[in-house]
Amino acid sequence: MIRASLRRPVAVAMTYAAVALLGVAAWRNIPIELLPDTELPRLSVTGSWRGASPETVEAFLTAPLESAIQQVRGVERIVSESFEEQGMGTARIDVEFQRDTDMDFARLDLSERIATLEESLPPGVGRVSVSQYVPDEFQEQNSPFLLYTFTGPYTLEALRQHLDEVVAPEVAQVDGVSLVRVFGGRERRLEIELDEEEIGALGLDPVTIQRSIADLDLVREAGVVRQGGSERTITIMNRPSSADDVRNAVITSVGGTLVRVRDIATVRDTYEEARALARIDGQAAVGFQVLKGIGVNTVRTAAAVRDRVAELEGLHPFGSRLILEDDMSEDIERQLTDLRTRALFSALVIFVVLLAFLRSFRSAALIFTTIAFSVLIALNLIYFGGLTLNLLTLMGLAMGFGLIVDNSIVVLENVYRRWQEGEEAESAAEEGAREVVLPILASTATTLIVFVPFVYLQGDLRVYYMPLAVVVALTLVASLFVAFTFIPSLSARLLATGGSGAGRLGVGVAMMSEGETGGGEGAGATPPDRHGAGATPPDGQGAQRSDAPRPPFYLRFYADLVGLTVRFPWTAMLITALAFGGSYYLFDRYVSTWAMWGGGRGQDTYISVQISLPRGSNLERTDQLVRFFEERIAAIPEVERYRSDIRETFGSIRITFPDSLENTQVPVVIKEQMVAFSHTFTGAEVRVYGYGPSFYGGGGSAPNYGIQVLGYNYERVRDIAEGLGARLQRLSRVVDVDTNASPNRFRRDKAWEFVVDVNRDRLSTYGLTVDDLIGRLNAAVAGTAGLSRLKIGGEEVQFQVKLAGNLETAFHPTRTYVFF
Repeated sequence: MIRASLRRPVAVAMTYAAVALLGVAAWRNIPIELLPDTELPRLSVTGSWRGASPETVEAFLTAPLESAIQQVRGVERIVSESFEEQGMGTARIDVEFQRDTDMDFARLDLSERIATLEESLPPGVGRVSVSQYVPDEFQEQNSPFLLYTFTGPYTLEALRQHLDEVVAPEVAQVDGVSLVRVFGGRERRLEIELDEEEIGALGLDPVTIQRSIADLDLVREAGVVRQGGSERTITIMNRPSSADDVRNAVITSVGGTLVRVRDIATVRDTYEEARALARIDGQAAVGFQVLKGIGVNTVRTAAAVRDRVAELEGLHPFGSRLILEDDMSEDIERQLTDLRTRALFSALVIFVVLLAFLRSFRSAALIFTTIAFSVLIALNLIYFGGLTLNLLTLMGLAMGFGLIVDNSIVVLENVYRRWQEGEEAESAAEEGAREVVLPILASTATTLIVFVPFVYLQGDLRVYYMPLAVVVALTLVASLFVAFTFIPSLSARLLATGGSGAGRLGVGVAMMSEGETGGGEGAGATPPDRHGAGATPPDGQGAQRSDAPRPPFYLRFYADLVGLTVRFPWTAMLITALAFGGSYYLFDRYVSTWAMWGGGRGQDTYISVQISLPRGSNLERTDQLVRFFEERIAAIPEVERYRSDIRETFGSIRITFPDSLENTQVPVVIKEQMVAFSHTFTGAEVRVYGYGPSFYGGGGSAPNYGIQVLGYNYERVRDIAEGLGARLQRLSRVVDVDTNASPNRFRRDKAWEFVVDVNRDRLSTYGLTVDDLIGRLNAAVAGTAGLSRLKIGGEEVQFQVKLAGNLETAFHPTRTYVFF
């Protein structure tokens, strides 16, 4: 390889020109992300059950799912969590597989088993989903990369309709966008409220009526007819086009008289019951998220989406506005720009150091080009290897800068040494490079072997460190290629030209040789005679000549430093220990590690007001309390914006400030005002938190810690957790302890539920089955159980059959109820 590069310098130049162009093209086309894609041998299974308590979810949803998961081949560990939040019971199961498991097959197998199990799950359980497990540290990477909020003086439904019909279809057409998810507002619902006396007189029941309405959406193949040489399929399509078609639908006939839905029920074309509200500056708000495809450049796609959204601005209703709440590409650009700036600064420092030590601009430039070509080669390997540019891979490229130049310096200095001894330029380049092949390979291998253990990492650590290790290894391999092709070829060409330029190529080594051997005047500018001219005289008098140049300052400084270290070893060790201890003290005292390593979001100053009400509170009551704060926040001129999110028993308000006020005492004063307002409430728990530099000097919030208690019996685990929490609460340094079935969740009061114990013998005397009882019970009480869907005019609409007065139905635990 070395000889070929020397004999074909033009081919080498063309090769590296092509490498440079390909590297630039790769740089422009490599997908850019904040963090690398996460592909761990884990899956997450999630199921929901509205109105169910954690105990019920654990017994009738989580446990059956765990049984099905354990049958999948390759499962190594299962961790499940059953909890209830805002009236929604949820089962979340993390499944960890063996390292060599085929995850595509495992996911398919798991999905098929869960699909089979869903038929036997209790009524009311939502769809169970299987997704790729994402570590908490990478949640942001896998979240939507753009988040918009749409607000204005309109209802939630009107705002939602505009996003669904105008904005979302246009954004979804942008290259790189995989999904546009609209949220907020309420879905359309057809409420069918039955007259209990009417259906009782006709011998009907809610279950039969619901099935009859569901059958209105009928699309079924009836057979095939032949006409000549062709066949035509007959399809029966019976689908209502409006809510009036449902009202006029025939349920049954009595004595030849048709009984229609309107005769026994009131049909309302309305919206589902509101369970959440959102407002910005007091106006209703909805939003949409934009998700990107796999391997898509986040920065470029985000820019295209922003441009498309700007073009749609003229189509928005009067007085409305579309706000960009979160743009991941901005964070990516900011951090990558910062990393690129640091990398360029490092490269500049390396060039200055090379120039200072070699004292030759041509030599420093020649060595410095190895960084550029090694990085460009590594970029090609990254692109064709399917990796992405992110914080870790760019860090790996920057880490390799100092290692890259080492190989080229050794090759160049050895080539120059042989040329200075009298060899021809081409021979010196070839033999000089070949002479150091083994030492350079050995030294590079000792660096590469440090990254070998990263290959055997498992779990989250593998995701963190593998891209870093791979990029450093690729860069070092590229530096070997450059050091043994580009450096010998170009150095031979420069040395062969002779003159001052060639002499300056290795002036550092030349002056060192003169200082040691006592070479004659001008030896650094002209190569010595190959028969020994310029060698040290036998009598050694050359070393005593008064006109011999002094060694370079760095050689003299290094020699003096080594001499002092040898003469006073304990002093050197003491100075080293003091320097180490002093650096640790300065770092620990003056460097905000939270702000550097984990607190990117903590740099935004904002106030969070959180309102919690007891279980059973309604949305109207929570909304009333939130509006109380909104009215007072709106009167504060220093507030830039406030956003409210309201649930049935929980409300939160986020108050933000202009950039000019974020680091002042204004947020602190406003927080104290919010605390004062919170003291006027009774029956609700109000907490006010401040985040950002104004409150924590650059951090996010005070540190919190979680302890997780695992076990098979929920009640026993809860007792242990509550006992441990009571002990921790007695510690003087502990401010608050939230004991819950899951860490990092707000304290929730205990859920209560009615359990129906069915007497099958007595039920059979009424000619009813358990399914009939469940259906009638669903119709008699409020809730979403028994919710179905129906195609009306091409739109899929929810419909629900309920008895009149279901919202006021009250139960007593000691009474017996029978529903006819």
